[in-house]
Amino acid sequence: MDKLRFLQATVHRKTLRLRSIEAIVLSSQFERLWMESDTELRDKVEKLVIEDCRVAILLWMKQHPSLDLGERPMDYLRGRGKFYHIKNYSRLTKPELIGEIQRRENIDEQEQNSIV
Repeated sequence: MDKLRFLQATVHRKTLRLRSIEAIVLSSQFERLWMESDTELRDKVEKLVIEDCRVAILLWMKQHPSLDLGERPMDYLRGRGKFYHIKNYSRLTKPELIGEIQRRENIDEQEQNSIV
């Protein structure tokens, strides 16, 4: 009886994990990111889906190069704030932090254009 309960629990856990991956893959955001990916990135994500790597799939979505700043998570934005030495970056709201990052990126872009 214990083995039966163990098997049932194992199948149940696997089913839940696959359902959560299915929900991710069926989402409109995943579809958009998939369409905006090159063949190499698509192959990588396909392997992640086949291997049931839910966390890695979510990480791919969060770090996708086509995401604009508004779609990025706060930990990414705070990392950019730290990189640009934005004062009190960890206390700023998301819109404030995005505005500061964009301002700094524009300054960097202007400086690079003036060098070239």
